[in-house]
Amino acid sequence: MYVQDNKAIVFAFDAKTGLNLWKTKIDNGGGGMHGLTYDKGIIFADTGSAATVAAINATDGKIIWKSQKLGPLSIGYGVNSPPIVWKDYVVVGSAGGDNPPNTGEVQGNITAISRTDGHLLWNFKTTFGNWVGPGKSPPNGGATTWSGGSFDPATGLLYIPTGNATPDFNATTRQGEQLYANHMLAINITNGKLVWATPFIAQGTVLKNVKIPDTFDHDASWGSTISIVKFDNGINKKIVVGSDKRGDAIAMDALTGKPIWWITLGTIFGTNVDPQRNGSGLVMPGASGGVQAYHAVDNNNTLYFATTSTAQNFFLRGENAFAEPVMNATKSGIGNGTITAVDAKTGQIKWQTPIEFPTRVSPLVTNGVVISGYITSAGKPYTANSFGLPIDSPLAQTGIVMALDKDTGRILWTFNVGTAVGIGGPSVGNGMLFVTTGVSGGPIGSLYAFGLPK
Repeated sequence: MYVQDNKAIVFAFDAKTGLNLWKTKIDNGGGGMHGLTYDKGIIFADTGSAATVAAINATDGKIIWKSQKLGPLSIGYGVNSPPIVWKDYVVVGSAGGDNPPNTGEVQGNITAISRTDGHLLWNFKTTFGNWVGPGKSPPNGGATTWSGGSFDPATGLLYIPTGNATPDFNATTRQGEQLYANHMLAINITNGKLVWATPFIAQGTVLKNVKIPDTFDHDASWGSTISIVKFDNGINKKIVVGSDKRGDAIAMDALTGKPIWWITLGTIFGTNVDPQRNGSGLVMPGASGGVQAYHAVDNNNTLYFATTSTAQNFFLRGENAFAEPVMNATKSGIGNGTITAVDAKTGQIKWQTPIEFPTRVSPLVTNGVVISGYITSAGKPYTANSFGLPIDSPLAQTGIVMALDKDTGRILWTFNVGTAVGIGGPSVGNGMLFVTTGVSGGPIGSLYAFGLPK
């Protein structure tokens, strides 16, 4: 098995014993890297802030090739998404441009490089139109593709969601249509051409009670899934599902992008008011809320979402803002979560299990159970950081791995790993469940293996 940390180091482990077989530092990048891809004996990995992609021999960890830098590091450009690999194409997204002093300077894109040697094949720019024209002060950008997406080899289409427009919290210079921020994009993998684009929190959306332009960082960049669903009329249709940080999910026709159903799973409050110098007042979900993890899908037409409804107050500072947690807005005073099962045919909720704390772990469904998790605090009283995550000084965050019955949502078991659970979610192999952790209050970069029910 293979793991990547946030210092651009890739590790290989014996899955049975946990023994480290090799480790390779692939560049001087770091921060926010979201996954590896294994294909035919080769590991493909991004390098975050170094803005490169590397191909690594999966047997010995030796670097086969490393791409050129895919964007300007000086303005905060990075490559954070898990590569999508098919034939000679290695496709990655972009990140950056949210933070001072480079707010708005990064304009997102999707890039394909050659599997053979990493040379550039095509690049699709995800910002388009006058809103990103020269002379804007501050500059406008965003629509980055940091979470990656999915690929359908039957049609050759990539399904890549895009992030929010930047500056995040001040839309003064970016009024009107902001293509293609907060969209799901279908891209032809062979030539990088756009096939369709469906808006989430953007002009033309089907979602309800949406204020545009987005000024709360409610970007749609939370991955995508592809499923073949048999509808009640007996017709099988291929659908693509995506979600945003407001807690919305949309199912789309995979060939046309036409929305089939849409649902809001987050708690919506106060999002009709922009960030203000003296504070926006209570906003739910905040910039770190909504559907905070990729969703999972099983072969029974069911989707599983992890949601978090953080409560925040946004204080505007120029083109930027900072968010303070609003305590006592929810039962825990931090931002409650849910694990929700949704019918892939209709968008109707099958069951919903409330969680007292932020559920920031991507769900996984296997062997009749849904695996997810949440981040809690070791004691009371609760405090929270600017992302609404619980802090209980001097006690630190802890992470809970949990299993639920996939048909009922009943919690089967929980396990405290003693530190923040990795939001990328668990994985399975060799009859085991593998869970990664973060660094807060526990062993740095821990890896846990659990047995799975037969």
